[in-house]
Amino acid sequence: MWVKVPFIPANGNTTIYMYYGNPNAESASDPKNTMLIYEDMSSSPDGALIGSAVYDPVNKYVRLTEAKNGQLGYLVYEKNPGIGFHARFDFWAGNGNGADAVWLGVYDNDYAGTREDIVAGGYHFTFDEYQDRIAFTKSTSDNGGSIAEYHTNDIDNKQWHHAEIFFYNYKVRIFYDGNEVLNATDNANKQSLTGKYIIFGG
Repeated sequence: MWVKVPFIPANGNTTIYMYYGNPNAESASDPKNTMLIYEDMSSSPDGALIGSAVYDPVNKYVRLTEAKNGQLGYLVYEKNPGIGFHARFDFWAGNGNGADAVWLGVYDNDYAGTREDIVAGGYHFTFDEYQDRIAFTKSTSDNGGSIAEYHTNDIDNKQWHHAEIFFYNYKVRIFYDGNEVLNATDNANKQSLTGKYIIFGG
């Protein structure tokens, strides 16, 4: 069950009533009407598939890139989450030849040419095998420096990994396969949170 509360006043309370016990009641739950983005991959996603990204209807996932060098694939949403968001997604990387990085870009002004470490005005949350790091970045150069990073060498081990990201007011917490690996804040030259794109890139 999902509940969407349009407004909770500062330092206030909102009461939610839940009724139960009626076997004839029909569910009105709809995650797509509750969450900013919701995809269960049972069908092609609502976002735009750009570059090498394609939806695989047999395996029920989006393949961002093939295992070839020089490819960029994006699943793009023209949405802005405001000053914060909570994101959860699974990713798989491996086979080398450039199929080695997955990232979530938020508040970007554009998606063309963005990479795991090349940010178009917003923030990227990257899972990058090339540098063996999970990073919180606002860099404008390839393989650029991060605000904070965690090092691991199992990102492209050809297994599904679970990512969970909490971002609010320039503070991020990143969980990788259920473990918190980053807890950091951007305290210097903060990026604008007005960018219009959310990008899943590879």
